[in-house]
Amino acid sequence: MSRLQAATAFVARFLVLVLAVGTAMIVVGATAYLVLLHRAETQVPDVSGLTLPQAFRELQRFDLYPELAAEEWNDAQPPGTIMRQEPAPGGRARVRSEVKLVISKGAGKVTIPDLVGSSRRQAELVLQQLKLGLGRVSRVPRRGATIDAVLAQQPAAGTAVGPGQTVDVAIAAPAPELLYVAPDLRGMDLRQAYALIERAGLAVEQVFEVSAPLPAGTVTDQEPAAGFLIHAGAAMTLHVVAGAAGPAPAPEDSEAAEPAPRFAGDSDFVFAVPDLFAGETLEILAIGKQEKATVLFSGAVTPGQRLEVSYIRADVDHLEVRSGAELLYREDLPEE
Repeated sequence: MSRLQAATAFVARFLVLVLAVGTAMIVVGATAYLVLLHRAETQVPDVSGLTLPQAFRELQRFDLYPELAAEEWNDAQPPGTIMRQEPAPGGRARVRSEVKLVISKGAGKVTIPDLVGSSRRQAELVLQQLKLGLGRVSRVPRRGATIDAVLAQQPAAGTAVGPGQTVDVAIAAPAPELLYVAPDLRGMDLRQAYALIERAGLAVEQVFEVSAPLPAGTVTDQEPAAGFLIHAGAAMTLHVVAGAAGPAPAPEDSEAAEPAPRFAGDSDFVFAVPDLFAGETLEILAIGKQEKATVLFSGAVTPGQRLEVSYIRADVDHLEVRSGAELLYREDLPEE
């Protein structure tokens, strides 16, 4: 073999060796880089309380990625914020790995309890325990009800609401004393007048004898006057033509006995005051068949107040509720 051929063969072997060594070094370096990259770790930041976009940006700063693991109800954590994370804050994690996040859905729903029948204080305590609040309290006069007892509520029991919701209640207040219209006794016989007064729950305080061209025992005047508002049990004063036989009523089983006259309050009318008439003065009028008006009630009212009055049915054509000259309500009575 010539010297030229020998030199060429040596150079070829040298180049092959260099190429093999270089290739091996590249493979080893790449492998080492991948191993180091796989084993590289970073500190896990605390993203609790952040929103998901905020948490994503914070994790990116540490070469980490978020993974939405679950959503849970939480009364203390605002909806859409991070409740928990895995790995925990301060721990170590591989770079470019995922951090599992649990997101708050906010407070859960609360079922409104049945408050009707409980006292106002009891209702308030029950609502506080459920993280609810007592809203508007309306006082409604209710005869026979326990004072301060809850009569109604809004929203109704069983309604699902969020924490902090308020519940409006109506509670029982002392009912005003019922007022009656004094009956017209003029022209009646004293016995009839006594019978009517007793049936109306009234009393006779005094009887004055007067002279008049009328049959003995005829009632000529009275106090209070007919149509005046009086309380149950009120006492009346009568002026009677002298010579009356006495107040004893005729026996009920007597065939000659006249039909007992109607008494004050043989019919009742109830009107609930709407909210928009707070503080106004309302009147309840009994309108007779000859358009004669009798005032059954007149006074300032409060929202929800129940106005209860009595009247003599035979003398009334219809009832009206007025505020000044404005007609608020009319009830026509059927023919008897």
